[in-house]
Amino acid sequence: PLIVDSDINISDINNLQTNELSLNNNKIYGSNYTLDKLYNVKKLYSIQSPSVTVWSEELNLFVMISATKKIYTSYDGEVWNYTGDTELNIVSGCWSSSLGIFVFLSDSSSDITIITSEDGKIWNFITIPGATNTKDITWSSTLSTFTIISPNYIYISEDSLIWISYTPPSSSMIKISFSTSLNLFVSVLSSTGTNNIFTSANGVNWTQRTKSTSDAFISLNWGDKFYASTANNIFTSDNGTTWTSMSTT
Repeated sequence: PLIVDSDINISDINNLQTNELSLNNNKIYGSNYTLDKLYNVKKLYSIQSPSVTVWSEELNLFVMISATKKIYTSYDGEVWNYTGDTELNIVSGCWSSSLGIFVFLSDSSSDITIITSEDGKIWNFITIPGATNTKDITWSSTLSTFTIISPNYIYISEDSLIWISYTPPSSSMIKISFSTSLNLFVSVLSSTGTNNIFTSANGVNWTQRTKSTSDAFISLNWGDKFYASTANNIFTSDNGTTWTSMSTT
């Protein structure tokens, strides 16, 4: 995508090439569209994927950190403002409505650092001693806790400052999500097997669940239900216990 910033005027540029779009003679050409005019465009960025994007309903604000470690904010998902850089490799993020902070999780082979912000512009850095190779983070609004998963430990915190470690049910936990309506955590595994789903009411004690195929998971989210994807399938669940396959092939 193209990201707009107000620092530099590019009105004199006649040819611009990004990894997705090209600009020639004041027209933008894409695979399915052509824009004849550019309005109020001052600075353009090409953002590489994957990126981590978090939405705050209270602030009506998206915060995104790209694979190139650049930080952007947006109020509508279309116009984005560059706010700075981070030296961290960000792998996940979430928003805490009760604390009023964004929390982004980095990945490292040594002590993990998380960054927190109230507005996506000013950031605080917090190190979790002993935490390594962390995979995902989620916020539970009903329990008022953050939960981080990693191969060796599950980390839980009420304030993002003090973290308590617990033993995970599997070293292959790769994604975690929380359903407010169900008061339930679901975590999926990167390892193969029909029993590579876990559920928990508190993030500490976990119950193993099964699905119809043995392929490994790569993503998990909660919307109106849980959605979990593998390389060839999308699985959905209304309750975290029973999973239905929606083949993508």
